[in-house]
Amino acid sequence: MLKPLTNRQNDVLDFIKDFNFENGISPTRSEIAIGMGFRSKTAAVDHLKALERKGYIHLHSETSRGIQLLQGTDELPIIGSVAAGSPIEAIENI
Repeated sequence: MLKPLTNRQNDVLDFIKDFNFENGISPTRSEIAIGMGFRSKTAAVDHLKALERKGYIHLHSETSRGIQLLQGTDELPIIGSVAAGSPIEAIENI
């Protein structure tokens, strides 16, 4: 089970998901810092390390866009609904 996030960590995770969805790639540490209004990349890196410790992302240190969202962090859109409850008998006169 994933550990709970602080509000700010959740905001950073949402930023990463949105950036990835809109651009098809993960953001750099600088892009996260700018997008989140942090004063430095260090603040972004601290949040990324916390997200990694809590099991939400994996950081690939060899690349600047090395943020991998881990299983269980993706959301699925609701595309429809199904009626539920007691079944109703359908009678046809043929």
